[in-house]
Amino acid sequence: MLRQGISNFVIDPNVHFGGSTTLITNQNGVPISTQQPIELRWNPHEDITTFELAQAIPYILTQFVMPGEIDLDANFVRHFDVFDHNN
Repeated sequence: MLRQGISNFVIDPNVHFGGSTTLITNQNGVPISTQQPIELRWNPHEDITTFELAQAIPYILTQFVMPGEIDLDANFVRHFDVFDHNN
């Protein structure tokens, strides 16, 4: 059953939207965009505050987040090495 669902999608390797995002269309030609998770590596600075540490704890435990799940402009993100493979 899963194989049947996958066969309904066509991956077009010639179409890319930057990085690893690939255009996938279903059998009706409707495009579906795929994204890879953002990788976060904990690299704290000496001046980290307890508030920033508290904000960072959920992301320290997960290591990967999907785009849109984290505000990359937040202050605590400076304590992570961020690898966004979608850019």
